[in-house]
Amino acid sequence: MSSFAIGIAPQALARLNSVLSSKLEFRVESSKAVVDSINKKRKLGTKRAVLFNQLSGSNLHAVRPIDLLRKLGTLTTPASANMARLSASWATLRYCWAIEPNSGKDRLPLRLSPDARQLDFHQKTLLSDEFGIAFAGLLIERLLGTSEHADVSAVLKGRKIKLPPATLTGRREPDYVMWGPTTPYYIVECKGTQSSKAQCIRQMASGLGQVQSLSFVGPRRAVVKLVVGTQLLAGGTEIFVVDPPDGE
Repeated sequence: MSSFAIGIAPQALARLNSVLSSKLEFRVESSKAVVDSINKKRKLGTKRAVLFNQLSGSNLHAVRPIDLLRKLGTLTTPASANMARLSASWATLRYCWAIEPNSGKDRLPLRLSPDARQLDFHQKTLLSDEFGIAFAGLLIERLLGTSEHADVSAVLKGRKIKLPPATLTGRREPDYVMWGPTTPYYIVECKGTQSSKAQCIRQMASGLGQVQSLSFVGPRRAVVKLVVGTQLLAGGTEIFVVDPPDGE
């Protein structure tokens, strides 16, 4: 933490430490109710969402803000960038103020701070999008065993990534491919909103087509396509996960 302390006022540093050490939690749900709601909003011709069995039900998961923000920094920093590991720390300073701290012994729901909830529309949209990326990446890493990731734009440009060649049908691509030594390739579209569950459902319905647009040529392992929606509401954070399979 000392590397972040340069030029930070004592009060701000105290809040930084309080936020990053907070004991928080979020809920993950993949349920029939969510699937049915998304399928009602899907576009004609888009494959239907189904339950993602590995995360089925509704369960609470612990999270430390420092792990969440580090994941965001890692996912959004190009591996080829100079000093990439150091550059990936940007999210910790950029968004530590946006999380409401918890100094108690018991875990509390992860909530955005009042300042974060009062941002103007464009800044709020950017924050929601990036927290959607952070939660999806952390969730898939922890619960599905991934350790590698690649931005889909980089995959399509044929950069030196240990993945099969990929093709895109349509104009809108998903966000990431994530995988581990023994996992499937997870093609992931990340959504995030502070508006409402209804808005999150609409976003995820749109994401069904995005994950279906990417295909690998001759993959040597299974491919799973996930749409992950994060709703950052006043009372806490909930993550919805659905799996629009290649076969009906």
